[in-house]
Amino acid sequence: MDGRGRTHNPLLFFAIFIGGILTTVGTIYSRQNSAATTSSQVKVSDTALLAGKKEWLLEFADRSEVTGGHMVMIEFQEDGLETTDSWMMLNQSIPDLTQFSLCVWVTAFYWRTVGTFLSYALSTEKDNYLYIELNDRHIEMDIPGMADVVILLKGETSTLERYHICIVVDDAIQVYLNGAPTKVCGDEKAVGRKSPQSLPALQGKGSLVLGQDQDKPSGGYFESDSFSGSLTDFHIFPLALSSREVEDLYHCNEIKSKSLVNFTHSNWIYSNVAKSTIARLSICNETVNGVFIFFNQLKSYDEAKLLCEVLESVPPKQGQIDSVLNSAVPFFQRGFASYKKMHTHIDTEIEGHCLDMTLFWEPGIYLKARINIKPCGALSTWFICNKSKQKYLRLKGIPKKMKDRIDGEYQLLVHNGQTKLQGTKKSYIILDEEGWCMYGLGNLDPLLCYPSTSDFPPMGRKVWYQYNDNITTLMVLTSCSEAEFTCDSGQCINLIRRCDTRYDCPDKSDENKCRPIAVHTDQLASLRSVPHPPLRVSAKLSVVNIPIINLESNDFVMHIWINITWTDERLTFLNLANDSLIYVDEQYFKEYVWVPCLHFRPIERRVSDLKTIASVEKLCDGEPLLLDSMEENKYRAQCTEFLIRTCFQVIWQCRFNIPKFPFETVFCPLVIELDDRQVWDDNVTVEFPVFDHLPYEAS
Repeated sequence: MDGRGRTHNPLLFFAIFIGGILTTVGTIYSRQNSAATTSSQVKVSDTALLAGKKEWLLEFADRSEVTGGHMVMIEFQEDGLETTDSWMMLNQSIPDLTQFSLCVWVTAFYWRTVGTFLSYALSTEKDNYLYIELNDRHIEMDIPGMADVVILLKGETSTLERYHICIVVDDAIQVYLNGAPTKVCGDEKAVGRKSPQSLPALQGKGSLVLGQDQDKPSGGYFESDSFSGSLTDFHIFPLALSSREVEDLYHCNEIKSKSLVNFTHSNWIYSNVAKSTIARLSICNETVNGVFIFFNQLKSYDEAKLLCEVLESVPPKQGQIDSVLNSAVPFFQRGFASYKKMHTHIDTEIEGHCLDMTLFWEPGIYLKARINIKPCGALSTWFICNKSKQKYLRLKGIPKKMKDRIDGEYQLLVHNGQTKLQGTKKSYIILDEEGWCMYGLGNLDPLLCYPSTSDFPPMGRKVWYQYNDNITTLMVLTSCSEAEFTCDSGQCINLIRRCDTRYDCPDKSDENKCRPIAVHTDQLASLRSVPHPPLRVSAKLSVVNIPIINLESNDFVMHIWINITWTDERLTFLNLANDSLIYVDEQYFKEYVWVPCLHFRPIERRVSDLKTIASVEKLCDGEPLLLDSMEENKYRAQCTEFLIRTCFQVIWQCRFNIPKFPFETVFCPLVIELDDRQVWDDNVTVEFPVFDHLPYEAS
C-alpha cells in the first residue's frame, strides 16, 4: 500500500499505447490535480504536455484479465544439445476425425538438419503418418492424403523467429503460415485433396510425440532428428477452422471453437522439457514491435542512437511504450532486488524532442512510469534498443582450430532479463565474471572471452583471448552486410570506402592496416622470379624531348616515359580505389612485386630513372573477404593490371656522319629489350613528337 492508500497487485503485466492516443489498464494521476481521474484518451500532442506543464504518473496492475490470459509454452533442448531424452507424449487417445485443424507457434533455438517437432505414428510402417519439421530453409510435413509437403521460408530465416503454423483438413487440405494461406511444394495447388476419401482425415489411436521423430509408436528416436526450440499455444481441433479463425489465432485472439488436444487441459507425459506461461498478447507485441533490450549505462540521446545502429536497431518510439514496459519487467527482476529508479528516452514525432520516461521499480509491488517531453539533447539516460527484425550478427576471424565448435552467426535475444548472443547450431555468448565469453554447447569452460564489464555486446573489431591461455585472436562481431566494412566500434560503412585515404569511420579505423597486396607466406621465396614464363608485357613509349646531341662523342640524350603493363597471377590486391597508387619506395613493393627488367642498347653509361610511379588498375569489381577479421575487398590477378610508369634519361650511342650531318638523314637503331622468358605483346606503341627547339628534325 502506498502513501495514497492504494494496494498494488504484485503481478506485473502492462498495457499502454502512446502514439497519438494513450490508454492504460491502470489509473492515470495528474500531478496538477490531487483527485484521481481515470482517462483512456490522453493525447501525446497535448499542448500542455508538450510545454512540460503536465506530468503523468502511470500505475499498472495485472493485465491478464484484459489480454485474454496466458498461453502455455514448452521448451525443448534449450541448451542446444542433441538428445533423445527431451520430448512430451500425449497420454490419451485421439479418436478418428473426419476433419481436423492443427495449430501451433513454433520457434527454433538451434537449427538442425531435420528438427522434427511433431510426430504422429500409427504403426512402425506408418511412423510418419503425420509429422512436421522446421529447419533454416523450409518447413516440411507429411499430412494424411498429401505426403512430403514443403513450405519454403522466404528471405533470411533466423533462429528465435516465431512461426505460426495451421493445417486445416476437411474435404481439402489447406496450410497456413503466419495467418495466411500458403502455397506448398509437392503439390501444384495450394489446396490438396484427401485420398482415399473413405479414410478419416486423421486416424485415431496413434502415438503423438512432440520434440522427436518416431520410427515406431512411442519410440525409435534419433538425436539428429530431435528438435531444439519452443512450441506455444498448441491445439488440435476436431473441426476445420475458418480462415478468419486461423487469422485470429495468429493475432493472439481467442476463438470460440474448442480444441480436442492442447497444452492446458490434455494429459501429457513430459521428459526433460521446460513448461512456462506467456502472456497471450506478448507474442504478437514481439512480432509487431520486435525485441526491446535495456542497457545499464548512461548515454546521451545521440550516443544511444549510434549504439543501437551498431545492433541494427533503433531507440523505441512513442507507439511502443506498452512493449517497452513489458520488456522492462524481466530486466528489473533479474538485476535489481530493491527499489530502483531509472530514466530512459523514447522517440517522438516531434523533431528534437523525446519522451523522458522515469521508471520506478519496487520488487514484487509495482512498476510506475512518469512521462513528459524534453529536448533530446538535454537527456543523459539509460538507453533501450528496439531490434525489430531478427537478423543475424556475423562473427568473422574465427580461429581455424575452433571453427568446428564456434558458430559464425548469432541472434541477439533477451532471456530472463539477460542479454545473450545465441549461435545457430553449436555456441553462444554471454556476459559473466570473465567478460563476454563464448561457450560451446555442453562446455562448462568458455572457448574465448572478451574482457568487459559493459552489458552492451562486444560489437566491432575486438581482441579475444582463449580461456586459460595467453593466446589472443582478433575477431569481428558485426551487423554489417557483406558489402560493408565494420569499424572497430561496430559502425558500418561501404566496403569500397575502406583504405580510400579518407576517414569514414568515427574512430578512423577504416584506414588502419591498409595492405594493397596480399601474399601467402609460402610464396615469398619465389616472388622475385618471373611469374609463369613466358610472361607477356605491353608497353607505351612516349619520347619527351632530346635535349642534347653530341656530335663529338656520337651520342644524344633522350628523356622518355615508358609505361609497362603486365599481370602477376601470384598476387592478390586489396581495397583498390579508382586511383590506387603503389609507390616503389614502399617496403611491400620492394619485397613482393616482381617488375620486368628493361635493357637499353646501344649505350655506354647507366640509364637514369628520373621518376617512377607504380599503380594497379582494377578491371572488375572486388570480392569481399567474408571471414577475414580485417574485412578486405579482394581483387584477383585476373581482375588487375600492374602499371609501372617510369621517366628515363637515356644517353644513346649513334655514329653520326659529320660531313653530311644534319643535311642528310642519320639512322640510329635503338633497342629496348626484356629479360629471357619475357616477351613484348602486340600492344606496344611509340609516341615521337615534333621538337620545335631542335634545328633539325628527329623522328
